[in-house]
Amino acid sequence: MWSRDRGYRDLDRLVVLTERTSRYFRSKGIRTICIPNYIVPRDIKHADDTLRPVRKFLYIGRIDVGKGIPELMDVWAALARCSPDIELHIYGKVGLVDYLTSEITSRSLERVCYKGFAESPQQTMSMYDVLLFPSWSEGFPMVLVE
Repeated sequence: MWSRDRGYRDLDRLVVLTERTSRYFRSKGIRTICIPNYIVPRDIKHADDTLRPVRKFLYIGRIDVGKGIPELMDVWAALARCSPDIELHIYGKVGLVDYLTSEITSRSLERVCYKGFAESPQQTMSMYDVLLFPSWSEGFPMVLVE
């Protein structure tokens, strides 16, 4: 029977995110390596408290069925009819790029723009009011970490 302690002890190394967690497991005799989150808190810009209209929406990630792209197009088509001044920018590569661009064209979604790959996700995200996250399921979504 597999036990958690035995399973950990069989590992070459257990990867953890903090030194505190590393110390805990080392105290149990488990070899660890700490790879901290690469987001530096001083780089995070906090929004001001000023209320302003929400107009710029962002999707950033893989262009894929599991990421909710077809549903995003359905919802956005309805939203665009109600609020013609909002815009959606989509960043990502791989997968349903042809589907996405044909949906934008066939639905006449003039304020939806496919931008391709985002070289700097954090900088890109700072330019938008809302990050859309239509995924059906995620393990550990890097876009939220970023």
